[in-house]
Amino acid sequence: MDDDFVASSGMDRQIKLTDEASLTDSFGNTIKIKKGNIPKLMIGNLSRLDVPVGFFTGANGTQKMSIMGCEVLRHFNLIFDISQSDLYLAARTAPPR
Repeated sequence: MDDDFVASSGMDRQIKLTDEASLTDSFGNTIKIKKGNIPKLMIGNLSRLDVPVGFFTGANGTQKMSIMGCEVLRHFNLIFDISQSDLYLAARTAPPR
């Protein structure tokens, strides 16, 4: 999740953390990486429960966009329409492996 969303939603204080680590760059700046699960994710009329999310704290402003990772994408079949530059997500009928 991107920095602005985490800061405005207060997500870092609302979800139960499952993992936390720190990275230090060559200048001595430390960024904390936090992971947890959100209870529900809705994409259109499709929903998934107990979805893992990750976000950074410490150097706000460095994460400019949210990225949908494999833990979410594995629940969908991806359909690429190259001619229209579109991507469609279709719910899988069977649970992912």
